[in-house]
Amino acid sequence: MLGIFAGLRCVEIATLKVEDIDWANNTFRVTGKGDKERALPIHPEIAAALKALPVPAWGPVFEQCLSIGGWPGPTHPASGGVLRPLNVSGVVRRHLRKVGIEASAHQLRHTFATEIFRATQDVLLTQQLLGHASPVMTARYAAADQATATPAVMSLRIPSLSDHDERKVAP
Repeated sequence: MLGIFAGLRCVEIATLKVEDIDWANNTFRVTGKGDKERALPIHPEIAAALKALPVPAWGPVFEQCLSIGGWPGPTHPASGGVLRPLNVSGVVRRHLRKVGIEASAHQLRHTFATEIFRATQDVLLTQQLLGHASPVMTARYAAADQATATPAVMSLRIPSLSDHDERKVAP
């Protein structure tokens, strides 16, 4: 849910702490690449899922949920009790396959970006939510909606070329 409804990277899911959740403002802080923090709204699906988990009083949200073989479960001894991004990726992939979806955790992030961009048409907002340093990277994530291309082109209202001197109008 944190991938599809918040666009989180596996490392951001793995390192999410209880202290980062602000229930009063319905937001949570995420530390992304380059140790850059961003605040994200908590989607109702995420809120319900978090409230249903055995979340500790403080520290990593998913400390008690790491399992190499499935979810939930005990921490794996080889992990030192720390949830790693690779573990998040594996658990998400197995869960998605179990429900008949061939996708990765990272593809959930791409879907989040595409849907946010589709809903807002705001690349800067999408960039901010994803924690990207550049809108160029965001453009790689947020797939253009081809269904809107034809109406967008057809809505253009440009004066007829016959209304202009040919020397002033670019081909």
